[in-house]
Amino acid sequence: MNVSKYALLFCAMIFMFTSCKRFVYTDVNNQQDSLFNKLKKELNIDPAATKQELITHLNHCTDSFYYYKLWSLYSNGSWMENNIDSAFIINKQVLSFCDRQKSSNQIEELRAKALNDRGIYSYFVGMNDSAIVCYQKAAECLTKIGHKQQIPDICINIADCYILTGELPLAIDYYIKGLLTADSLGLLDMKFAFHSGLAKVYTDLKNFAKAEAYFSEIEDDFDNRPINERNFYAASRGNYYYSKKEYASALPWFKKSKEIANQFGYASAIRVSDINLGEIYLLLNQPDSARYYLDKAKENIGGPGFSDMDYYLDGLYASLNLLNGNLSGAEQLLLKDYSSVPIAPIYIYYNNKRLEELYRKRKDYPKAYKYRELADEFNDSLRNITLQNNIAEMNLRHERDTMLLNRDIRIITGEQSVLKLKNQNYLILLAAVFICVVFIVIAFYWRSRKKQEYNKQLSQLTALRAKNIKNRMTPHYVKNVITAILPSLRNTAEYETIDLLVKSLRNELLMSDKIFTSLGTELEIVRNYLDLTCSIATTFPQIEWKIDGAIDTNMNVPSMIIQIPVENAIKSAFPLPNQNDRIEISARIHSNWIKIAIADNGVGFQVKNINTSDNGTKKGLQILKQTIELLNSHNVERIEFDVRNLNVMDSPKPGTLVEISIPISYKYEL
Repeated sequence: MNVSKYALLFCAMIFMFTSCKRFVYTDVNNQQDSLFNKLKKELNIDPAATKQELITHLNHCTDSFYYYKLWSLYSNGSWMENNIDSAFIINKQVLSFCDRQKSSNQIEELRAKALNDRGIYSYFVGMNDSAIVCYQKAAECLTKIGHKQQIPDICINIADCYILTGELPLAIDYYIKGLLTADSLGLLDMKFAFHSGLAKVYTDLKNFAKAEAYFSEIEDDFDNRPINERNFYAASRGNYYYSKKEYASALPWFKKSKEIANQFGYASAIRVSDINLGEIYLLLNQPDSARYYLDKAKENIGGPGFSDMDYYLDGLYASLNLLNGNLSGAEQLLLKDYSSVPIAPIYIYYNNKRLEELYRKRKDYPKAYKYRELADEFNDSLRNITLQNNIAEMNLRHERDTMLLNRDIRIITGEQSVLKLKNQNYLILLAAVFICVVFIVIAFYWRSRKKQEYNKQLSQLTALRAKNIKNRMTPHYVKNVITAILPSLRNTAEYETIDLLVKSLRNELLMSDKIFTSLGTELEIVRNYLDLTCSIATTFPQIEWKIDGAIDTNMNVPSMIIQIPVENAIKSAFPLPNQNDRIEISARIHSNWIKIAIADNGVGFQVKNINTSDNGTKKGLQILKQTIELLNSHNVERIEFDVRNLNVMDSPKPGTLVEISIPISYKYEL
């Protein structure tokens, strides 16, 4: 069973890009304004021809403002033709022009459009945080000059960013904010766009009742909507039935999406609609139709934001081979190397399910069981994310309903006070008591939730530490025995190594029940560990220390926050050791933060490394993660812990970088 998200991703992009065209310019020259709006509409139909016409007008343009206004349209055309670099460069030139001018309504309108365009471009290439910042700045420009008509469109754009990052409650929040703003401005024609977006998000949250309510409310208006809105609705509606496993009902909606994609004429839109149809026919057990559409998808070329589409398409071909009994062909596709491409967890989950099915058909049950376990791990993670999103959405809805309730209470109270002056005091008192009760209930609810979350985190951390301490009982006994016989070995060659072992065991035992320690102690533990490991290893990586002398080593840090990444590097980074292996450990002060980094030039960080890592490393990382989460819940400024691959120039391996940022004012209180 597969989930086709690509059509929704593309439609969200087209929907968002086209909606930005609501920007209205108040030119003094009506002829210029009319020409601009004409070119803007034609750009969505035929970008190449419109760009040529824009060049002609640009060559004869004498007004600098109007020149950059047309230049911003040319940037849009470059983007539509997938000329990403050119679009960004032109957009930057437009923004630079605005920065050089004195603020005015015209300049702020142009700046808002350029910022909105840059947000769209950033969204397409996966820079979602940058996109959100651009959208918010565009909204500030429009608010500054009182042009709030475009705010609903920007809310849609921000919501689409949060959909792509998986922060679905925030997406819903912005859809609702935009819808309320549109209603207050009388923009009733935007209801279809907002309800389509809300229906799509509630589908992803598996809240099918609310999704159906939003879909049904606007379905009668489907044929009257612009092409981009119909495309988004059709793909979202198909995915709704798909998520409910009602594949026969999903098919006609995906066919509609295909028809609309053909009208668009964009290769990416056509490709994702072909993939959707190929997958649906697979699920309907119609392999010939499935192969037809998958082959058509293979012919087209994807655009920005579709880096893992080939991985996904190979998975569908593998399912087709499994259906036709071609096990060798399925295995070749499923084991294809995609390590250089970031793959969404949902797609890895489904490929693990396909591998389980493959090896079960081959009666290779150990491998089938292995991939079933991997699939279950991803499935549990995805379920947890969906559950957390649903809880967050309920909390936001509760807050929003409470705000609306309080607003209604104030309105009712005001009306009654005007109509019935003699009951004024009574009504005010009643409203005040009611509001107090509501706030008391809310405060009690939130306090109870926070306490439950804290107790849950503390319980998990205590359980992990208890297991860890239990596992350290044997090292404690070994330490005592070695300490007892150490004096008799003082003059032997092995004395230094055994002494280092005793120190390491002592440090391990001392740290097993500590949440934090001083930076100096942590560094000493790491040095002892490295000295001990080096003394018994035949080959050992070069260790480079870069500790800023300005750092106060008495500062507290979470215990083992350096030790665990260093151990992981020693154990996993160099499966085939050589003399060029290197690990760098650095610490420095940056503003009000301690910046700690552990970098190596080993095989790099991969998901499979986590799944296959030894139990000790996994427990250590679990404890470290739980400790940081628990401590962060008591601090405004949070510890940041990041692991990513590097591009090491003098090595064919990617290398791994672990970066830790700790606020100097961080409190270690539970």
